[in-house]
Amino acid sequence: MKKLMIIVIVLISGGLFLFSTYKPLPLYSANIDTYEQVIDSQIYVPKNAAKEKLIEEITKVLSRRVFKLPMEFVGIEDYYGAKIAVINLKESTESIDDLTWKGQYFQGSTGSNITSTTLKETYLQRDYEGDYIDGVKFLYEGKRMDFEHLYDLAATQYRTTDYKLNELENGERLLDRFVLSDLDIMDNGRTVYYALSGEFEANVKVYYDVNYKPTAILHVFESPIRQMRLIYELEGLAYPIIENFDYFYTIVNTEPFLSALKEQYPDAYKALMDTTYTNVSVRLSNFQSIVYVESEYENVVTFEGFVE
Repeated sequence: MKKLMIIVIVLISGGLFLFSTYKPLPLYSANIDTYEQVIDSQIYVPKNAAKEKLIEEITKVLSRRVFKLPMEFVGIEDYYGAKIAVINLKESTESIDDLTWKGQYFQGSTGSNITSTTLKETYLQRDYEGDYIDGVKFLYEGKRMDFEHLYDLAATQYRTTDYKLNELENGERLLDRFVLSDLDIMDNGRTVYYALSGEFEANVKVYYDVNYKPTAILHVFESPIRQMRLIYELEGLAYPIIENFDYFYTIVNTEPFLSALKEQYPDAYKALMDTTYTNVSVRLSNFQSIVYVESEYENVVTFEGFVE
């Protein structure tokens, strides 16, 4: 009996020590049938740990316990004032059962959805309230992600401030740098128009094909505008419509953009003409969007210049 009491005391003491010095962080996954985000398990990290230490611990656990493939925490980089953790996914030369990122985790809609949710949500830790990163950028073998079923991971993923369009009014400031205007929700509730005034910078991939709709289209990788989401809820919709500003924008002044690109960045211009895409950093303004519930978004912006 005495021995049992000692064991109980030791266990309680150990538990009190654990909870007084460590805190849990959830590891996320996705439901295989509904794709809904779920908490798969959790890890314990030291309280008041620096964000670098937290990212290192998450990387170690995901690499060893979840994916069983190499993952490298490259560091925290600054993108337009945001603290972005950079994570490099690497193939193993000693993989068990030929397990690879490309062969297993990047394949198919179900598997890739689970991979994407696990990576994004576990690193973002949206409910964590301490000093933490603003977003996470994933690389594959040192290069930006470029896989059909993981299209979302090509862009940096941000912890966002969420705004509900249904509750906003014209003239409201968002993120203290954008002003909402021309908000108009049609009577049937299935078409929404709005504009955001304010200039912003962005790292983008530009698509342009002179033989097909000759307008420049942008996929936004990193930008201050990506630090918010606009959410539109409608009765009868299973899920709300969410604008997270990562893709696609049409440049309304395509010709001035092309002229400036040719003059200032001739190599990038040549790549765009030869391959229909190139990467540049730009200044944009006057974001405008029309949301058709039955189909898709139509987003347009004005090109203002390049980021030096």
